[in-house]
Amino acid sequence: MLILVTGLHVVLPMARPDGFAERCLQAYLHPDRDPMVIQSLFYSATLSLHALPILRGTQNFIVAPGLASSAVIPPTHHLQLKGFVLNRIRQKLPTMNGNNPHDDIIDDILLSILYLAANENLDRILPPEKSPFLPPFRRLQSMEFYGSCEFQPLHWQTVQHIISQRGGLSTVKLYGLAWLICISGLVVAVNANCKPAFPLIYPDGKPFVYRAPLQALAVRQPPRHVTLRNFGFQQLALLHPPVKGTIIRVFLDLTEMTQALQYLAGQPCGSRLLTLIGDTRSNIMHRLCSLPDQTDRPTSIFHKRTCTAEDQARATTVYIISRKTALLYSAHVVLPLPQTSLIRRKMTLEIHEYMLLLKGQRPEAELEILLWCSIVAGICADAMLAIQSWFVREARELCDGLKITTWDELSETLQSFAWLDCASDEAGKALWSQIQLCDGSTI
Repeated sequence: MLILVTGLHVVLPMARPDGFAERCLQAYLHPDRDPMVIQSLFYSATLSLHALPILRGTQNFIVAPGLASSAVIPPTHHLQLKGFVLNRIRQKLPTMNGNNPHDDIIDDILLSILYLAANENLDRILPPEKSPFLPPFRRLQSMEFYGSCEFQPLHWQTVQHIISQRGGLSTVKLYGLAWLICISGLVVAVNANCKPAFPLIYPDGKPFVYRAPLQALAVRQPPRHVTLRNFGFQQLALLHPPVKGTIIRVFLDLTEMTQALQYLAGQPCGSRLLTLIGDTRSNIMHRLCSLPDQTDRPTSIFHKRTCTAEDQARATTVYIISRKTALLYSAHVVLPLPQTSLIRRKMTLEIHEYMLLLKGQRPEAELEILLWCSIVAGICADAMLAIQSWFVREARELCDGLKITTWDELSETLQSFAWLDCASDEAGKALWSQIQLCDGSTI
């Protein structure tokens, strides 16, 4: 039991620092819960204890306080725990039917399947990759453990199926479980570049209440997209046809979130504030992932305007580039994932392909948006030198068009969109040096 409690207190407090671990343990260790709940938690806790030194770059194993090294559970026992949970789930699944959608046993089954799904590959976890960005709050919400974990597809599909058959997340009553499920869905969506399967839910099961990031985090600063001269993502309203205001608001929240994180990164943060930061950044990421993409109809993106098919196609391309870049930047800086090299490669190539579609003279409304996208994508193309060089040339051309001649001028433009200085300036200045040297001349 000591290993269980210690293992969970390694992971759960950073999932939600504000008393989440204690309330979860009280709920999950209740004597009325099915034994598979404790066994699945034990399975997760022991794997977490083995993964922790890999993630932190310490010794080859970690020993819970008060335990001798010989008391550490051997890896073979993980399989025994997993086997017990799987067998118990198989026994209980046939008892589920439409007449018992609110039975506690269904919550027990969901929790156990979720822990199996999330921990399937935790014993083979890799240390966090080196990122071109240096984001704060990397360990918050246990992202170092689960931010890039491969959810076992069959288990995850089973979780979704049970919840769908049951009537949605609102039917989940076990404390914290609905939140764990929706956060898991968000992690899956970010890594797979798809829309989240579930809405955001608080641990007590209540729907997430939206507030703009600066307001939610009590950062008493005017938003950059209001104070800086070019109004940032509000320029999406200048496309023809213009992007809908509700969509632009999501991008503006990303601007506010990076501004808030810049302020909070240098402040002492208690457990309540850390929880608010985690909730707010999850909301930003969830809303970005939920935005219409290239598979949706243009009517879901743009206001109705009389325009040519060519104009609409161009506006759609600029919007898709902006959406992909916002997701790419957020996965590195706002909700920083531990493994991002594959995401960087895939999304940077996609942004490059879409930018190649923008032929001909560029309208003024596109220049600053595409400059921000080029800088972010150029930084993220660190492992693809030919693609990075293309973005450098693109950024050079855009800087020429905007008469940007110094890093300070470029930095102000980037901040008006989304730019977390403490996480991005080092990489940004390195790319700026390449831009200055582009074609052997200085801007």
